[in-house]
Amino acid sequence: MLTRVFDRPERNNDLVLLTVFKPKHQNDPTVVFWIVILPAVPCILCLWERKEMVKILFQIVTVLLKEARVAGGCLDILFLPETYLCVVQFWQGDTVRAQNIWRRWMVAHNLPRPGGKLPAPQWSATSSAQLAEMMMANEENQIEFINRHLDQGLEIDYWWMDFAWYYYQGDDIRYEADLERFPRGLRAITDHARSRGVKSMVWFEPENRGATHRVWQQHPEWMLADGSAGLVDLGNPKALAWTTDMVHVQLEKEGIDLYRSDYNTEPLRFWRKHDAPDRQGVTENKYITGYLAFWDELLRRDPDRMIDACSSGGKRNDLETMRRGVPLWRSDYNNIGYVVFNYRIAPRHHLAKTLQNHTYGLARWLPYFGTAARDDDLYIFRSGMCPAIVSA
Repeated sequence: MLTRVFDRPERNNDLVLLTVFKPKHQNDPTVVFWIVILPAVPCILCLWERKEMVKILFQIVTVLLKEARVAGGCLDILFLPETYLCVVQFWQGDTVRAQNIWRRWMVAHNLPRPGGKLPAPQWSATSSAQLAEMMMANEENQIEFINRHLDQGLEIDYWWMDFAWYYYQGDDIRYEADLERFPRGLRAITDHARSRGVKSMVWFEPENRGATHRVWQQHPEWMLADGSAGLVDLGNPKALAWTTDMVHVQLEKEGIDLYRSDYNTEPLRFWRKHDAPDRQGVTENKYITGYLAFWDELLRRDPDRMIDACSSGGKRNDLETMRRGVPLWRSDYNNIGYVVFNYRIAPRHHLAKTLQNHTYGLARWLPYFGTAARDDDLYIFRSGMCPAIVSA
């Protein structure tokens, strides 16, 4: 998640630039939170990093500094025609105060409010470590895991069902419960959890599809393809409507409370491949507009729903996404792994430092996020404590 933290600022004339937080993508044009310290007025910048956007934003800052001196709070959000949402914040004092101004603004004006309320601290549990996500899961063992947690006095808020709950035979993937393992669908599990006071969350990845997937076979005109890999083009109104309805139907049918959205791809090549040289950025713009409309419609249909902006572990932490969802899985580099395969994602001797560094970097910018907790080592467990935890 944190790709680099500079020990010394990079100087560009009179401008001091500190790149503090830089996830890998949303979506390849990466999200960047910057602290920029100018001689007279320090400011925080938040944008999706593209070369054109960086140049444009610095031009805007130059104009702002000539025309106004704003201190102690946030400047109005700047909407640039056919570009991404950007924020410029000016402050007086040190960078700690600047970060706290930013965080208060994030809570007051950006953090999602499912059901009209700020998200509460959250404890989820999953069998992913024991059952290799959901590859070895079935209705019986999922209900057993829920009961064991609650019978042992572990008062969890959500039961988390991840990758591989759905039907898949080879490359034929459908986001419908695998009826061989879940003969009554996921509904039997979510209803049981609800009867014991526990909500449910379930993993989806509707945008990333291969050439053998059913939607590609039926609607090749909906795909942004590059060889045998591709994305469902959310900039296509028909593809957008189909994706929205498909996910919404499954959420309602299976009684799922929290939509967990994954995105394990680097999309820039798909976008650029479908634009002429003099039209680069058009497909990307339409795609992102459709992606945001997709989430907006899910929330319009169910205002109480919460969305986990997972995206391969914290790679969609741009401001627009953070107004609609929260990253409950802030990084794939954590301590969960698979017990059944004796496998950990992060080496144990790295864990405490890794988890602390994740919090140190991300908490400056986002007031609500989550991570995985799997250890009987109390120091490692406490190193990963944050607003939302999933136990495995």
